[in-house]
Amino acid sequence: MKELKKVSIFIFIIFALLVSNNKVTFANKYDVYEEILSISNTSVIESGIKVRFTTLEENMDIVYKIKNKLETIDESMNISIDNERKYIEFNGKTLYGFIDYSSQEGAITVQIIEKSKDLSIESLKAMIMNIINNKIQNMESFEYIKASLPNDVNLQNLNINIEKKLSTNDCKNIDSIELNNGYSSLINLNTERENQINYALCSYTSGKYLIIGTPEIIIPY
Repeated sequence: MKELKKVSIFIFIIFALLVSNNKVTFANKYDVYEEILSISNTSVIESGIKVRFTTLEENMDIVYKIKNKLETIDESMNISIDNERKYIEFNGKTLYGFIDYSSQEGAITVQIIEKSKDLSIESLKAMIMNIINNKIQNMESFEYIKASLPNDVNLQNLNINIEKKLSTNDCKNIDSIELNNGYSSLINLNTERENQINYALCSYTSGKYLIIGTPEIIIPY
């Protein structure tokens, strides 16, 4: 009887070790991004940021510094400036987005998206921070990733699979709702808003896509 008990304990320990080895612990939201992309078996087509901030420097100085920097990065950039609306729209071969400086509170909003298979979030953030330097007062930041999915993928099954695997790997607080064209889910890594991850699985006439946003998705979907 004792031998049988020892064998049972041994089997339980081995099973626990196997489960533990298959479990992924997420150190930060970027680990979650990578896990969702991996589960979806997809590839990134674009990523970017949206930042809203106030600065001690003159707003127009900052606006034109950002504009000029974008022009040096993408020489094919087409830029439209609406002085009345205080709005600049840009669209190039690799970058597109806008600069909005119409806020009565003096805030500047910049959205930059890069068309690339590589995640550009950190490099775009660094570029903005280098321009702003140490003269920033308040800043709110959003992150964005868009990836293409195979046309034959079943979005319902994929949504269930993502939620199941993330729940196994430390993401317990996942809320998912069905949309007309897919699914939208929210992950709360902790109580901080900046660590809320929203991801959507969407079907359009142009194809099926995975869209990730933190703390919310910055484009219509």
